[in-house]
Amino acid sequence: LNEHRPDILHFSGHGAEDAAIDFVSNGSRSAPVFADAFSQVLSASPAPIRVVVLNACYSDSLAKTLLPRIPVLIGMRTQIGDPAALAFSCGFYGALASRLPVQKAFEQGCAEIAVRNLNEAETPVLHHQDGIDPAGMLFSRKDGTREQATASSNQSKTVTAPSETRPALKPVSVRRSSLSWNAPYLLAWGPPYCR
Repeated sequence: LNEHRPDILHFSGHGAEDAAIDFVSNGSRSAPVFADAFSQVLSASPAPIRVVVLNACYSDSLAKTLLPRIPVLIGMRTQIGDPAALAFSCGFYGALASRLPVQKAFEQGCAEIAVRNLNEAETPVLHHQDGIDPAGMLFSRKDGTREQATASSNQSKTVTAPSETRPALKPVSVRRSSLSWNAPYLLAWGPPYCR
């Protein structure tokens, strides 16, 4: 988080019904991280994270817990199989890369699960803070500007990104040796194997 300062944080791994997500420790043993600790990690981020995707089983309760700190969250209402989790990521990030807003990207992620006949298209859940409109939240535009979403998409304000910031969507996969995600976590882009 310190190095990449992402707009979108994507967790891909395992979750539990008790609102915990699994990290892997040095000895490759699973270590649950609960909502309070995960919330503290996100709060300590040096730059605001605008969207968190928790692509893990039972992560919807964690998403609801994090909502006061993060404008838009996506969680999974129940278990989600690996093929459906991958399908959602492909549809979601493909839509964002095509310059669609977060709401449409979410819908396309769910549609991607459905077209693959995986019967889990109702598993992802989109949450947003009051005053935030995912239908007006964009991450990339051809002219180098971004939209700031407000309560109504027709109230969106276009701002030019400062020249020293990196592009809004950049593929990054990060691995940590001491404490890492159960699977490599992705910042700001979907997996390279979507097609």
